[in-house]
Amino acid sequence: MEQLHPQIHRILYRKFSTLLGGRNTIEHHDQLIDVCADGDTRAAAELSGHHWSELGGHINQLFDTNQFAEAATG
Repeated sequence: MEQLHPQIHRILYRKFSTLLGGRNTIEHHDQLIDVCADGDTRAAAELSGHHWSELGGHINQLFDTNQFAEAATG
């Protein structure tokens, strides 16, 4: 995960910052901060899992449409 994290963020920034995925990411992080502040570990785990699943779906779409190389190299 540590090796992939920088690439995922680069792809997210370059490809999704102007798409709905970028907006959803901000909303997911805001929700995650709120549930963590409330100490709700179950909700935090569920939100985190949903966030990564949605991001994975976006990345799969890039592979399916052959846009992955464009997003990674910019």
